[in-house]
Parts: sequence; C-alpha cells; structure tokens
Amino acid sequence: MPTSFDFDLAAALFDSVAELETILAPAAAALGRDTVSGGQLGLLIDATLDATSHTLASTAATLQADARLCRQRADDCRAYGAAVAAY
Repeated sequence: MPTSFDFDLAAALFDSVAELETILAPAAAALGRDTVSGGQLGLLIDATLDATSHTLASTAATLQADARLCRQRADDCRAYGAAVAAY
C-alpha cells in the first residue's frame, strides 16, 4: 500500500517530467521559420514542431493533474494516520 511519502514522491516526479515541455523552445528556435522558410521541408518542420508542441502540452497537463491527485492522496494518507493515532 503506498504511503504519503510515496504519493509525495510521485507528485514531485510528475511535476518534474511535466516541465520537459520547455525543451521544445530551443528546438523550435533552431529549426523554425528563420532557419528553413518555405518549401516542403519548411512545412514539414512547422507541422512536426506544432504537433510535438501540442503533444507535450497535453502530456504536461495530464502529468500535472496526476501530481495534484497524488498530493491529495498523500494528504488523505496523513489524515488517516492522524485519525488512527488519535484513536
């Protein structure tokens, strides 16, 4: 059975992975419209960066929601432990 520590650790890990969304900005700058403009390659690069950005944003939102849930479960574990101790 997971403990509050386990849920807190999972929440921290989910938050840190959700921040990976920021790694796309340097790639977009390096491969963006200023580097390759027009043509099929430019369209492909733009489409790939747009799709990747959308996927990262969606995944980050899911991971952040999972982190919130883990924090809530950690709080629930602590409250249960306090109730048992008080009993």
